[in-house]
Amino acid sequence: MERQEKAAQPRPPRLGQALEAADLAALAALDPEEPARGLRLAGAGAGLDLWNRELAGCLLEGARLAGAQLGRWSLTDTVLRRCDLSGAQLTGAQLVRVRLEGCRMEGVQLGEAFLLDTLLEDCRLEGAQLSRGQFKRVTFARCSLAGAALQQLRHTGWRLEDCDLRRAELFGTPLGGLDLTTDRLEGLVVNLRDLAGARVTVPQAAGLAKLLGLVVE
Repeated sequence: MERQEKAAQPRPPRLGQALEAADLAALAALDPEEPARGLRLAGAGAGLDLWNRELAGCLLEGARLAGAQLGRWSLTDTVLRRCDLSGAQLTGAQLVRVRLEGCRMEGVQLGEAFLLDTLLEDCRLEGAQLSRGQFKRVTFARCSLAGAALQQLRHTGWRLEDCDLRRAELFGTPLGGLDLTTDRLEGLVVNLRDLAGARVTVPQAAGLAKLLGLVVE
């Protein structure tokens, strides 16, 4: 079983003070071989070629990227604030010292991604695909992950705080040492073996007993 670092907190992004304002069309016009640095990005990304981009020290604020093809994105020291990434294709993305605040991410495809020192706060990830990723010092705070797929994650030091995990699928993801006491777990789809060592409340335990076919009275 993978070791859970209970006190792990993501390291914050190192974002510069002076950012150059630009829209997503300008990002698409840049040489994809060169990282975009120090930009404040906004606007819509529909129809733009944004595949395989590297962003460092950037702020995306209110960016509209629903359904965008963003596979193999690399984000370092970057903040995404109130962005719409619902249904976006981000398979295999790499996020290092990234913060996502109040973002819409319903149905986002973020499988096989690498997340290091990443905070997702007040984000909507209903039905998101996050399976087979690697997480290190990753925190989900006040996020909705209802119906999300988080299967076969490799992780050290991740946290779920005040999150909605109803009907989420976590087969093959070890949960030992994880504090789930503030989360909603109704209908959680998980292997009992993977639950071993997770911290839950008495009412949560009664609900999870259904996985054993038990009726708690």
